[in-house]
Amino acid sequence: MKKELYHLTIANLDPAAPELGTKGKVVSGPCLHYSAPSAGGWGIVRTAMLVPESVLLFVAPHGCGRHGSVSSVQLGLRSRIRYMDITEEDLVLGSHMDRIPAVVEDILSCLPKRPPAFFICASCIDDLLASDYKNLCHRLTERYGLPFVDCHMNPITANSSMPPALNIQRSLYDFLCQEKNTRVP
Repeated sequence: MKKELYHLTIANLDPAAPELGTKGKVVSGPCLHYSAPSAGGWGIVRTAMLVPESVLLFVAPHGCGRHGSVSSVQLGLRSRIRYMDITEEDLVLGSHMDRIPAVVEDILSCLPKRPPAFFICASCIDDLLASDYKNLCHRLTERYGLPFVDCHMNPITANSSMPPALNIQRSLYDFLCQEKNTRVP
């Protein structure tokens, strides 16, 4: 049986399809829309890395981590990004959340110096499971005395009031405001 690759051209798109955008603003007419972390540009990886010398830990299934890894290589940021691969079993049991502190400990012990910030990035699967990354980051901040910031790579929120780019920007601003308020004059 011959299998043909399915493809679709822009001319084949339904002109009556809803227009995609953020917060009701039109990006373009009917189009295919996906916010891939490997697309380079100003994605999750590059935005989180705006904090000089910061470190990012992606906690995600290997497919999601692979996309972030490609982006980090393209942007020359590979040395500052680490990955924790999670399995289906981890997700069902929630055991990946218990492993994160040990992974963070290993990362910090291998770095030549302590980073000024440590981002922990969750995938959309953790968002669907309502995993509590804010609490985890708070506990890690208390334990290590450096700011841990949660961020989320969640392409399914692309047309919501908090799309991925805005979400990571919010995380970055929260970090900056937190640092400003904790500095001793």
